[in-house]
Amino acid sequence: MPIICKIAESEDERRAHFAVRHAVFVIEQGLFVDSDVDEHDQHAIPLIAWDEEQKCVAGAVRCYTVGNDVWYGGRLAVLPHYRQSAASIGANLCRLAEATVIARGCRLFLAYVQVQNRRFFQRLNWTPIGEPVLQYAQPHQLMSASLAAAPWREERPLELLAQVSHV
Repeated sequence: MPIICKIAESEDERRAHFAVRHAVFVIEQGLFVDSDVDEHDQHAIPLIAWDEEQKCVAGAVRCYTVGNDVWYGGRLAVLPHYRQSAASIGANLCRLAEATVIARGCRLFLAYVQVQNRRFFQRLNWTPIGEPVLQYAQPHQLMSASLAAAPWREERPLELLAQVSHV
């Protein structure tokens, strides 16, 4: 199945981005009662994994700056029937998020991830920082991306961003 990871551009893509997050974090995991949308979504960059064959969004993540070239990734969500896809949707959304923030001058990229997902992020060269903390009544681990190890940390991050987006 051809999957394209990209920045959500249209209003329909943005709605689908939020719909995937709602399906995973509100309905499936019950982390939120009505919505996972928060104040960061007002200025976050929404990324999606678009299934070309099914014409739908299969996954989503967001990234946002907190100033001083520090960025956060968050709300990585992949619909259940896409999680074992050979397209590695979650990993490719993370790579796209890294390339996206690098292209915008990021020097530190952080994320709070659910503790059970630490190994997934470690395989992507993310490093745990400190001890887990409770967020939304669940243990989360602060992690930092190794941006220096990112293969797209080249002189042409925007060109490489386009290459990362097609999986």
